[in-house]
Amino acid sequence: PVTDGPFAETKDLIAGWMVIDVETRERALQLAGELSAAPGAGGKPIHEWLEVRPFLAEPPTITE
Repeated sequence: PVTDGPFAETKDLIAGWMVIDVETRERALQLAGELSAAPGAGGKPIHEWLEVRPFLAEPPTITE
């Protein structure tokens, strides 16, 4: 099939992720709340489900 570019059409996109660098979990939750309330199609809030979790917060430990 012929496509317009290397990216899937919006209707085919089912997931995505982003990494944010913040000092506290509370700040991450605040930003997630603002993102969920962002306007979507027609200007209405998108109210998407978001998952907040630590990413590279601590160095890995190796046990043998």
